[in-house]
Order: sequence, then structure tokens, then C-alpha cells
Amino acid sequence: MSSSINLVESLGGTKTLEHALDKNLNWIKLSFQVNNNLGSSAHQTISGKWSISYPETTGYLVPTLLSASLYKDDEELSQLAHRQLIYFKSINSIDGGFYSNNQKNKKLFFDNSQIQFGLIALYKLNNDQIKNTLIDNYNWLLEQIEPDKPIINNSYKTDYIPSYFSRSCWALLETEQVLNIDHSHKTYSLLDLVKNKKNKNHSFKSWSFDGRDRAFSHSIIYAFRGLLESAIILKDQTLIDQTLDSVKYINQEIVPKFKNQLWGSYDQKWKPDTSYICSVGNAQFCLLLLLSYKITDDPSYLKNIVALARPLISSQNNILNSQKGALPSSIPIWGKYQRFNYTNWTQKFYTDLLLSLLSFQIQK
Repeated sequence: MSSSINLVESLGGTKTLEHALDKNLNWIKLSFQVNNNLGSSAHQTISGKWSISYPETTGYLVPTLLSASLYKDDEELSQLAHRQLIYFKSINSIDGGFYSNNQKNKKLFFDNSQIQFGLIALYKLNNDQIKNTLIDNYNWLLEQIEPDKPIINNSYKTDYIPSYFSRSCWALLETEQVLNIDHSHKTYSLLDLVKNKKNKNHSFKSWSFDGRDRAFSHSIIYAFRGLLESAIILKDQTLIDQTLDSVKYINQEIVPKFKNQLWGSYDQKWKPDTSYICSVGNAQFCLLLLLSYKITDDPSYLKNIVALARPLISSQNNILNSQKGALPSSIPIWGKYQRFNYTNWTQKFYTDLLLSLLSFQIQK
């Protein structure tokens, strides 16, 4: 029996994972429905209250909806993804960027780079009507990069370039790839800035959202996934090997060292806060391990996926009608990450993980 089938069976089997997927997708669809299917709400509280739509995460929910549509042969999910073009145009600025709030008085670099993933996914479906929007946002993103200083304008925190901006590099590189244009020197300069933040012990300087030493596992794995995806696009074998080495270090040294779990946050010496799990960090790391295995065919990367995914599946809400199908942002739900909330980005990466596990079984 292959390792991939063992993963699925160890997590309850195909029916269990498909049931979890259906429930999670129902919550995601509801997060759009409360906004007339124009943008997904950032979160729902434990009391059932929905927040306003969130441009950044709506952007990278689009590829998830399209992938789920293919797996389930569900045209409704594809239509929902395409409908977000209307939403994106409603928040599009004349300079090509997208507003990050309803007041339309703020545009953020990272948020717009994540919206780019949705535009890319739709453009790949031969959607030429989105080409200009894709190019305009790409140009806006490049305009924010000042490599000579170095500064990224319109950052969440002024004069702070976190390591998770590697995901922005990934978005820029993939845009250049799908448009068949040369990689910009600004894209390279941003990638170099992120790479140079890496410490010898595989942690990063500036790996948190706000400059603190301790970072949520969510932002930590953001950085590694962005680096690996960027390296793959560039065919940069050195960066691929270095990033895979870090992934292996986390999987073989950090996770087993602390009760065989990826905990909610870590300082730069990899000291964890073991009082909670950041659900989205676990989901992201499982995805990163699956990608690493796909690249290397090394089964050691599959180690710990079951241990990391099991608490997610068991914590998926089955009781409260308003949150039915959602995964809490922290395990337990009163943990320090998005306490008492169900965030749409947690559901995005959880659905991505379920789809990857189910598709992985079919492929191997």
C-alpha cells in the first residue's frame, strides 16, 4: 500500500475526508453568500456574527474554489470564483491596485499580492477580459518596491519587510510566468531581501506580522512556502535545496521535539507556545510537506502529516448550526490566534489540504 493511501486511511479514509471537505466548502460558500456572493467575509465569530468581506483572502480563495470545482465537478463553485471579478472591479483603484477596506482609503502591498493569485487563476482559464486587471495590479505592486532603500511602500507596518513577503515574490514571479515576460529586477530584489532574513537555525528575522520576535506558525510557513514556490518558478536549485532543508529540519527536529506537534507560535530560537495550535499553520505545513515530497519523492516528508492534520479534522465544527463545517482558527478555540473566530483563510488552507490529500491518493 502506498504512503499516500496510508495517509488518507490514517485520517479516517476517503469518505471521512470528502465529508469534511463538503462541510468546509459549505461554510466557505456561506461566507460569500452573506455578502451577495461578492467577497468572502474575513471571519465569523463563535456567536455567529459575520465580518465584512476581505479582499486579500477573497483573492486566494478563488484558486481554492476552482480546484474544488474540478474535484467535485461542481459548476456552482466555478461560477462563484468567476463572480469575484465583479467584486475585484468594485474595489479597483484607478492606479491599478485594490483597496483593502470598504472606505477605499487604503491599499496594502501584501493584500494586493494575494489578490493576484485569484487573478492569475482566472486568467489561466483563458479569461482574457482580466488580462489588463492582472497587468495593472502587477505594475502597482512593482511600483511599491524600492530596492535601493530598501522599502516596500504601503506595507501593513511602515518600514517593515516581513519574511512572509516571499508569498508576494511568488505572486509576482507567477504573474511574469503566465504573461511570458522577463522577471523584473524588483522581483529579484524583494526575493533577495527575504532570503537574507534567514537565520542559521532556519528561523527568520522579521517573521512575525508586527515585528515581534515570536511569530504565529501561520506566518512562519507562509515564508517557507513562498520561497519554495518562487525557487520552483525560477528553477533555482540552490534555493530549492535550502528551503527543503529547512522544511526537513522543522519536520524532523522541531515537531518531534515538542510532543510531535506544530504549535501556535515560536520565537526565533524555536521555543514554542504550546498552549494552542494555530490551525491554519498546521494546514499550511501539511501542504508544504506534501509539496516537498512531490519534489523529492522522499517519504520522510510524509512523516507527521497525520499527527498535524488529525486535530484539524477532529476540531471541525459539527455542532453549532451557524458555524457548521468551519475549522476554528485556534485549537482550542480560545487559543491566542484569532480567539473565538472562524477565519476564511483558515478554511481556505484546510480545504486546500483536504483536496491535496484526496487528489494525492488518486495520483500515486
